[in-house]
Amino acid sequence: MESLSGQELRRRRLRLGLSRDQLAHSVGVPPAMILAWEEDAAEVACPNALRQILQQSDDRWSRSNHTN
Repeated sequence: MESLSGQELRRRRLRLGLSRDQLAHSVGVPPAMILAWEEDAAEVACPNALRQILQQSDDRWSRSNHTN
């Protein structure tokens, strides 16, 4: 599985309308860790969990935009 760059993580988070606090809460890490990941200052410790959360949020976002 390819890694998720900090830039891609930030782009997806913002597209979904999630704050760093919201994403951090969903993943179970401090908000400062999300910032470190987005700045590529730290390796994502739980890439599969992060991808799953982003995908679930993306699915919900897509469904809500298709029903409007």
